[in-house]
Amino acid sequence: MCPYLKVMIEFVLIAQLHLTDGRFGPSMNIDYFSKEHMCIDRARNAEDIVEMIKQEWYAYMDEEASHGHPVPPIDSIAMYCKPLEEAPG
Repeated sequence: MCPYLKVMIEFVLIAQLHLTDGRFGPSMNIDYFSKEHMCIDRARNAEDIVEMIKQEWYAYMDEEASHGHPVPPIDSIAMYCKPLEEAPG
């Protein structure tokens, strides 16, 4: 690979879960982009990501419930972009 073709990763797409009990659930770094507009476009068209997160969350809820630890369902999932240096984790 040519060293002059390195792509700078500058923005991260983040999913923030909001639970039905009013609390925030976890936030997750989903993907990385070199341009902010690319990240924003993906955040606007993230239905596939939202569905995947919901499926994984419901499996997590079932697993935790089987151990006597109830976990509230997802109320909504916010998708947003942040500069990489400001992103959590």
